[in-house]
Amino acid sequence: MRAQAMVKIGTGPDIELFEMHGPEQAQPVRPSDFGITHFGVYTDDIDASVERFEKAGGTSLTAPRAIPYATEKGAGNKVCYCRVPWGTDD
Repeated sequence: MRAQAMVKIGTGPDIELFEMHGPEQAQPVRPSDFGITHFGVYTDDIDASVERFEKAGGTSLTAPRAIPYATEKGAGNKVCYCRVPWGTDD
């Protein structure tokens, strides 16, 4: 990863941006490949959002858990990684 930035939008959602670079960028899609491979969203109720996401056909790759990153730590802040219904290869 060359760079990472968290763009705060008022008191609403944040947009997390990464600039990835890798000499072996090829299929299957990995975080170092070009294009959108990671997209983060904010929700007031992560557990309900994950449940809704799964009912829509998505797959949780992790359970919601405390955010380990110093820049985003805080009471109640959680993260959960998921795969969209149309998926990407591992």
